Amino acid sequence: MRNRVWLIGLVGLLLILGVFIAPTNTTAQSTSLDENKALVQRYYDEILNETDAELANAAMLEIVDSEFNFYHSGSMDPEVGWDGLEQALDLKRTGFPDAHFTVENLLAEDDLVAVRWTFVGTNTGMYIDIPASDNEVKLEGMDLFLVEDGKITELRRIFDILSLARQINAMQ
Repeated sequence: MRNRVWLIGLVGLLLILGVFIAPTNTTAQSTSLDENKALVQRYYDEILNETDAELANAAMLEIVDSEFNFYHSGSMDPEVGWDGLEQALDLKRTGFPDAHFTVENLLAEDDLVAVRWTFVGTNTGMYIDIPASDNEVKLEGMDLFLVEDGKITELRRIFDILSLARQINAMQ
């Protein structure tokens, strides 16, 4: 009896210390992570880098949730839903018609996907309220996506907005 109490106490202590971890289905988790990464890669390929707005919008309806929230550098309030994302994309297309995002790194954990990207584009059109500078712009940034039920529900983008402003002559 004494050995049994000792064994139960030891097992309890090991559980508290996290030594015993419930087995997980690593194959299913790996597949889900791979699916989430593939979905985010599609976001760059079929939405951000697509020059045909109609094709990009069709892809957006398929892979982005209708209640999507897009937070980005320089803004405290998110662009909300498909309309908010479409407005942000139109702004990018107008200011930088040749814009291209290159995914440098893509990492996934649970329902989050992190991306380090490089952006290159020529500012040949009005961007926000800033006239075209005709300057080529190169930026690096990071995105953090939340994926739920096979759709992108949130994007948080961080980049050096001051660098962008300098490169398009928005700062003197």
